Amino acid sequence: MRRFLLFFISVSTVFLFSCNDAEIGSANDVEAEAIYFDYRISGEEGNPEVTALLQYRFGGENGTTLTIDKPGSVSIDGEIIKVDSTRITGAYYELQKPVVAFAGNHVIEFTNQKGKKYKESFSFKPFSFAATIPDSIKYETLNLPLTGVENGDKIQVVITDTVFGSNGIEHTMTVKDGSININKEDLAKLASGPVNMELVRENIRPIVNGTPEGGKLIISYSLRKEFWLSK
Repeated sequence: MRRFLLFFISVSTVFLFSCNDAEIGSANDVEAEAIYFDYRISGEEGNPEVTALLQYRFGGENGTTLTIDKPGSVSIDGEIIKVDSTRITGAYYELQKPVVAFAGNHVIEFTNQKGKKYKESFSFKPFSFAATIPDSIKYETLNLPLTGVENGDKIQVVITDTVFGSNGIEHTMTVKDGSININKEDLAKLASGPVNMELVRENIRPIVNGTPEGGKLIISYSLRKEFWLSK
């Protein structure tokens, strides 16, 4: 009986890890026009580097990840990126650059096994607080002036306290006159004491120059601030 239980546990463990492994294939083995593009550009204040994570898939958004073998290639602004992989993510192409130097316009270029090139242009625009946020804030409307934003930009705001079971605040707000406002009614939902605030600007759009399979481009940047909320 004990031997059976050990066998069952071993099989279950293998099955669990197998389910978590991402499949990896070669773009040379699939139809060139059936490759899905998954592009993610992300950065955050306090981290000196922005990360570009590019993946190519067969079978749609959640399909098998692909390596782009020669004669194919992947590059950003002409810089060739080598493939890497993990068991969880599968195959991917990653490039890290200093945030300050990376601000501006860029081009991702994918060349398939038949020599056809797909160029995707994008702009990376980090943003920041335009004024120093106090370390201690009262239960009053909180105005957050921002730089690097435009009126109409959508900013996701998440504010949490340290009280167990608290839901915190989570809203998507629109930039107006270069700032967003957290009203006092929302702040009243939080307990006094240490508070964590995160602001995220995320832009998601379809790939413009892709295969018939399509794809998506996600560009995100986030700010974080800790402060003390008091009456």
